[in-house]
Amino acid sequence: MDKNNTLLILDLLQSWLEIRKVVSATLELNASCEDLARKRFIITLLAHQDEEVLAAQLDNIRFYNPDAGIVLYNGGPDQDFAKHLNVCKFPYSHPLKYGNLAPFLWEVMKWLEDLHIEYKYLMNLDHDMLFVKHGFETFLDERMAQSDCMGWRLQNSHEHPDSLPIRGMSREWHKWQPVFKTDHFLSYFNPGQVYTHDIVRRMLSYVDHATVDQMLVNSKTFALEEVFFVTLALACGGRIREYPEGSEYNDMVHWGANITFANVLQSRQNPYYYWIHPIKGEELITLSQQLRTMSVEGPAGQQQLDEKVEPIQPITRIPNRNGSLYMQAKRKKNVIRKNFICKNAKRVIKKRKKTTKSIPKKKRKHAISRNLAKKRR
Repeated sequence: MDKNNTLLILDLLQSWLEIRKVVSATLELNASCEDLARKRFIITLLAHQDEEVLAAQLDNIRFYNPDAGIVLYNGGPDQDFAKHLNVCKFPYSHPLKYGNLAPFLWEVMKWLEDLHIEYKYLMNLDHDMLFVKHGFETFLDERMAQSDCMGWRLQNSHEHPDSLPIRGMSREWHKWQPVFKTDHFLSYFNPGQVYTHDIVRRMLSYVDHATVDQMLVNSKTFALEEVFFVTLALACGGRIREYPEGSEYNDMVHWGANITFANVLQSRQNPYYYWIHPIKGEELITLSQQLRTMSVEGPAGQQQLDEKVEPIQPITRIPNRNGSLYMQAKRKKNVIRKNFICKNAKRVIKKRKKTTKSIPKKKRKHAISRNLAKKRR
């Protein structure tokens, strides 16, 4: 067999493998995934425990985004998790490591592309998020008309070297720079990142999948998911943007304590706030029920809630690296306490100096000797 025939056979074999891959991926679509092909907006959700909480979260997503498709990624070891819930389950889910959730969105991106799903927007959600009003897809159309991706708290490695994800990536930049081929990198706050299908295609074609898959698994960078996707979009010439008013943590998006119903009542009127983070466990279920009860009539029913709320008072914005309003109050308390201690310490030192000066040298030596003797006893 000559060389040309060998190459022809290899090409045919490669084509057959590609076709088989697409066919097998298509067969993986169960009844709950069939609608994905008709969805313009797809939300991929990462969860691994507490089906009751997950059920409440799914109800919330469907209520406020009735036209969206949902893909559930099971990031835990329990393969039967969400078995009885009616949701499209990513067929290749596997346990993820804390601090490295990047494989989740990356694998879903590749899977959707293998299935030739023609969506417009792809968004990632964590298990501790809820939507608070209708209209998010329309909001995306308006805000991303000239953008390829959007996320909360956009930062770059030049201006924010002390940011946790940027600090982590800096230690591995010598490995990742040849992949991205950029002179710097960016980061988004992880949940709520949105990417257009166009930029996802470019991202997938920009890198060698086998290399990246291995690097994602082996990376020690904490919160790699906050750096990897937006930097890859940048490398592909993507138009990067931030959520409006998304540069700072506030009463709707922050770390730490759960969002409260009072926070939602005050901030949901802001035209840029559509989802909240974090809200966990039983509090997620309760808040989801409260929102649903007060918005039973759909978008028009939101007036029922808005009419009960007083006009929004200006909210003190806090730089992301400094945390939430709660943390600001805590820091303020610590500063007051520290100043109080310092002032008292100065008074004590001053008093001691005065006392020491007023005692003659001989008497001072005797006083010190008596104190030492008392301590020994």
